[in-house]
Amino acid sequence: MNETIAQILHKRDISIFFQPIQDMCSEEVFGFEALARGPGDLFSPVNLFRAAKKVGRSQEMELLCFNQALSGLDHFLKPIQIFINISPDTLIQHHEKMIHAIKKYRQHQNRIIIELAEIGLKEKRRMALAEILMDIKQTGIQVALDDVGSGDRSFSNICELPADYLKIDRSIIQGLTKYQNGSAPHYLTALEAMLSIAGNLGAKVIAEGVETPKQYEIVKSAGVHLAQGFYFSQPRPVEYWKFKEVTTC
Repeated sequence: MNETIAQILHKRDISIFFQPIQDMCSEEVFGFEALARGPGDLFSPVNLFRAAKKVGRSQEMELLCFNQALSGLDHFLKPIQIFINISPDTLIQHHEKMIHAIKKYRQHQNRIIIELAEIGLKEKRRMALAEILMDIKQTGIQVALDDVGSGDRSFSNICELPADYLKIDRSIIQGLTKYQNGSAPHYLTALEAMLSIAGNLGAKVIAEGVETPKQYEIVKSAGVHLAQGFYFSQPRPVEYWKFKEVTTC
């Protein structure tokens, strides 16, 4: 496995797939989340990063994927937003490298959104991350928090990290149609509470994991304007979207 990961890093053998984020008011594509895919058995990002972590090279893999995703900025006719995933630890340790890479795409900086996984952060790390994010935001780059609503430190992160977007965890969106055990109304209450919090913080909400017409109907009726999931489109390679006049999925 060590040799396989070394070869991927050396050859930059990573593909980037793009999944649209839909504006449910205009019915147009608002942006794309860039998702890494490895070769062969490591096509799944879960398998890819698990393998890289096992040999101690997960941050190198993240930086490679980050750079590959940045190159996707040139492939769209419209000036559309691109959400790029990075872990808090990698951002804290390598933010200078990342900012240097972003400078190559200076004309696109206001289209870049750094998407951070909602993982548990201790107080010192969260403070360090908040400072770095504030510096990054001064360059015009925006920040999204992923998996909001999962994890035991979710609300601390929402309150302390300067986010422009809150991506609501798919478990909450899936819960909106859990009618059999009577929990659907509770999930809707949770979603509405997050919308209220986001509004007070000046952040936009993105519903993740929208897969059915019913889920689409509920999140739209609740006041969510942006959504992502298989209901709109699965992730597709850049060739599918390349120079395509993106309007709807």
